[in-house]
Amino acid sequence: MMRIVKRQSRLDFVVVNYIQDESDQGEHNDNAGSAIGRICRKLRRGANEVDCAVMALSQVVRSVETRENKRPLSSDLAGSTGIETSADVIAMLYRDEYYNESTDKKNVLEVNFTKQRNGKLGQVELFYDKERQRITNIAR
Repeated sequence: MMRIVKRQSRLDFVVVNYIQDESDQGEHNDNAGSAIGRICRKLRRGANEVDCAVMALSQVVRSVETRENKRPLSSDLAGSTGIETSADVIAMLYRDEYYNESTDKKNVLEVNFTKQRNGKLGQVELFYDKERQRITNIAR
């Protein structure tokens, strides 16, 4: 599909809203993790072929909710092995305000880079305007 869109018009960026909803023809002895890995590899190949960026959004496992530190890790992605091996960048989002009403980090969205093939790992804090669903730099 990306090749068709690229031929007909410009294509610079593709967003897969929920990678676990994507389907692929199964193989013998297939499981959900290997299917997601195969889909990720196809997306990566397609992005390279048409020279565009692809961002795939993924579900995190529910066990994150049971931990004291609720910041998601790469291993918390549903089908994490397939995603981790294919992705160039994995960025996990976290808002302390969601879990802790008395936090001093109101309106702060943490972007935790847990994988970065060509750069540094770490955290970036952004301003999150919940009312307008807008993310911007934090005013210093």
